Amino acid sequence: MTNPKMSQRDIAPSNDASALQTSSEASDDIYMKEEDTSADKLIRRGKINLVLPASLLLLAIVISLLLPELWESETPADIPITEDTVIITVGGEEKLRVPLSQPQTVTLTQPGGEENVIVVTESGVYMESATCHNQICVHSGYLTTENYDYRPDGPFIICLPNQVSVELVVYTDNAITQ
Repeated sequence: MTNPKMSQRDIAPSNDASALQTSSEASDDIYMKEEDTSADKLIRRGKINLVLPASLLLLAIVISLLLPELWESETPADIPITEDTVIITVGGEEKLRVPLSQPQTVTLTQPGGEENVIVVTESGVYMESATCHNQICVHSGYLTTENYDYRPDGPFIICLPNQVSVELVVYTDNAITQ
């Protein structure tokens, strides 16, 4: 039997309590999901933060393995000078060494269309032609092993507009004279 004094109102609070309990559990579930989500983000950020240093370390190892091979390649600057030699430089970078014992004409053509023609003989070197506007390099004359000490530019022929320099290195008595 039911108590006649009991009404719907008396039953409702028990339902409200269970509803409150259920909503509290639901909010705990949401709170836990938010915590999990932020923890997942931290873990993902941690993985990203580990990937970058690991990649850099791997890159450093690969470079360190390749560098000795690159250093072993011989450039003109690595070749010792054992006789009178003409050194041709373009844009500050040594491009060619020509011993006077191997006379030849060298034509330098650069990507911008600049051109210099350098003639190496058994006794010296001269700039035969150049596409520069002032032609100072061409008019500087013949640079020889006998006159390199007396010339205003010393052992050099320089084409400043085309960034070409020609240097005569004289080898005497097992020493290099410049």
